[in-house]
Amino acid sequence: MNGTNNLNTNNVPASNEYVFRANGRNSYGDEFNPNDDIWRFPLGGGLFDFTNIQEAATYEFFINSKKLMKVFLETGNYNTARTIFIRLNNFIESIENKPINLINESDVTAYLMRNNNLKYLAHIKMIVNKSVAIKAPVFSEDACRFISNLKLADNGGSRNEAVISWDPEKGAMRPAEDQLLIEAINNAFEEGTLSLRQYCAIRLIRGTGMRPISLSHMKICDVRDTPEGMLIRIPMAKQRGATPRSEFMPWKPITEGLARIVRLYIQSDLVPRYDHLDDMSNAPLFNLERSTVRREYDGTIDSHMKADTLKQVYTHNMNRLKVVSPITGEEMVLNPSRERHTFATQLAMNGATADEIAINMGHASNTSCEAYIDATIDHFQSLERHVGQHFVPIADRFLGRVVKSANDTAEFELYNDEFEGVGSCSSGGCNAVEAGVAPQACYVCRKFNAWSDGPHEELLKRTIQEQQKLLDEGHAEVAETKTNIIIAITDLIEAIRQKKDAA
Repeated sequence: MNGTNNLNTNNVPASNEYVFRANGRNSYGDEFNPNDDIWRFPLGGGLFDFTNIQEAATYEFFINSKKLMKVFLETGNYNTARTIFIRLNNFIESIENKPINLINESDVTAYLMRNNNLKYLAHIKMIVNKSVAIKAPVFSEDACRFISNLKLADNGGSRNEAVISWDPEKGAMRPAEDQLLIEAINNAFEEGTLSLRQYCAIRLIRGTGMRPISLSHMKICDVRDTPEGMLIRIPMAKQRGATPRSEFMPWKPITEGLARIVRLYIQSDLVPRYDHLDDMSNAPLFNLERSTVRREYDGTIDSHMKADTLKQVYTHNMNRLKVVSPITGEEMVLNPSRERHTFATQLAMNGATADEIAINMGHASNTSCEAYIDATIDHFQSLERHVGQHFVPIADRFLGRVVKSANDTAEFELYNDEFEGVGSCSSGGCNAVEAGVAPQACYVCRKFNAWSDGPHEELLKRTIQEQQKLLDEGHAEVAETKTNIIIAITDLIEAIRQKKDAA
């Protein structure tokens, strides 16, 4: 098919039936004949099968459903249209009285009250609004009014609420959980239970916060090695009406650790696969494993691994690890969305503004990124809940004990980020390590044995720098949470000096 005005007549309805006069094209560029009962999308992946709707509804409802989905595909994001189509099909399957002419108010009530379907209200409203706008009714007028007026109380289930509350299933992972997960993934790769291909895909999702759909669109040319380090270019996703790889986030640096993994993957897996090509830059970074290697690749996403497959690579392999959260004591719920929230929250914890987070996440607006700042404030201001009864957040002096490391008999030793010992916990350990706030929080704990030969001045300097950075970025509330720690470390350093002078 060469254009949207050229109609494929393989399945043109009879003269007494409705005929779509032009082909459609989705946001990926896939062209389809709306007169067909099954619309196939090679680039988008998947198909829209109207057979069930045709069997369950009147002809008018069937045609209006096609009109509706044609507009969703042509004017919006392909994945959103696909979700809407699935939701419409499920709704139709739930209705007992068939054939369906219009979905009425009682049908809506029964559907929304069944199996927690209220969470799909936003999708149902999208269907209603679009069908009314294009005059292709699938709901009765009473049902439209009922749905339009229906509002749900905020029950804490929104995406922002999950982020702010650090929801253990939908929100960001706590620092201690994230660290434990890093160790589990690395161990799985070293033991051979994760292939290099799987390991690289998982690490890219974790290390950049990108969506699986963005990773599925990446090509080798989106990875650039420079003398200063590796840069990657992430294709934008979920932009209305945009085709794959038409828009990109700015080139961004990645850590050297992640860069080493990407280099190894390209050299070990991709170069041997594409070594016959004169130019492998347009080859997919993650290809379909069973696809035939073509002589040349272009700017399309043909032969790229689908987003759903990459998501399965992540969820299947991560769930096999069965990592237990040190915070909840339960097996961690892991998915790419949580990784994305964790990445954004870590940016906020490092002092990034909402605008900076939006740029790094590929958001058009910074509005939704304020939640990550709020979550960061909550994390620091609620340390006492995670550390336990020994934590004293209002301390204005060091309350622990000063000992020489060689004379310390406590078995639970504490380290800073460089794994240099700073002291030990005489109670055998509270929850500071699990909560990801050790060793800084330990300086305001009564059970802390501070080593007189520990790198306390270095830790003090770093804490002051962290506080100043937060102040410079406008995060005064978060910065204030570090004041007591700074006072306590300063008090400890003075106590150590006095002991040395007395000796």
